[in-house]
Amino acid sequence: MDLDGVFAGTVGALKDTLVKSKVSHRELANKFGRSIADAVLALSENASLSKYDRLPDSLHRIRQQRKEVWLVKIAGRICDLESIHRNRSRRAPKFAFGYLAESALILKELGSIGGDGPDLLRERIEACRAALIR
Repeated sequence: MDLDGVFAGTVGALKDTLVKSKVSHRELANKFGRSIADAVLALSENASLSKYDRLPDSLHRIRQQRKEVWLVKIAGRICDLESIHRNRSRRAPKFAFGYLAESALILKELGSIGGDGPDLLRERIEACRAALIR
């Protein structure tokens, strides 16, 4: 798989910009280009949707993007699950199991990309699930 590491790194660094700041899609496009801004937008959940529709909507938009965007989402979730695994005693089980269910949806929707990312996500989901049921 031929991937653009600069594109992926830039998208990964900016992925929370639209959600956690007042920077607009237009501002991102002016500064980094439309493809970067569109990728960041796809990774951003739409707050106007119900909580339960946000992730499926974002995954639908991610699937319309370049494969690098798929991998940014997968890598982000692997990192988040590592944090949950390390801090499981501080997390409410309901939150953790819900997060695992979302992670399984991400794997289902984006796992067809192949490579190591989906395998690592699958392993992290299984490790977290095992730790939570102990």
